[in-house]
Amino acid sequence: MTIFAGAPVSKGLILSWIAIFAIEEMGGGKIISLPSQTFTSLSSLLLGTFLFYSTSLTIERLMSSRRYALFLLLAHTASVIWKFAFGLTTAVEVVGGPHSILFSTMVIYYYHVPEIHVSHVLNSPGLGYSEKLMVYLLAVQVAFHDGLGSFWGAGLGVVAGGA
Repeated sequence: MTIFAGAPVSKGLILSWIAIFAIEEMGGGKIISLPSQTFTSLSSLLLGTFLFYSTSLTIERLMSSRRYALFLLLAHTASVIWKFAFGLTTAVEVVGGPHSILFSTMVIYYYHVPEIHVSHVLNSPGLGYSEKLMVYLLAVQVAFHDGLGSFWGAGLGVVAGGA
């Protein structure tokens, strides 16, 4: 696949998410016992993979595949530890899915990918938006897709990505 040229980590994650979800839907059961590795529905899979695709390719090409894989491993590990501790201390159930990977990538995307074109609303200098606006709106949709539990999972991913 040439769309994933120079981004083997992103390719592997996206294809594994799709394959795991398809196998679980056809087989009717979980093939991975950890709930933090799979999406909960087809719509969350589509939104999550599109968000990850639109942010991760650029970041992986900027960072190199080895450093990006290490970053994702560390961010996901920290998020799983915090998710476990958070689940023990509160009654909120954090929804499964790779939100920590998605939103830790969003932190790097925010800080390291520049805005190419900034447009202004009604020619006012303070009200501007860029091509990154659609990515951020999609991130908000993914964060609130499964209610408060997915929001907390996204927040843990942002904290893990910024740490």
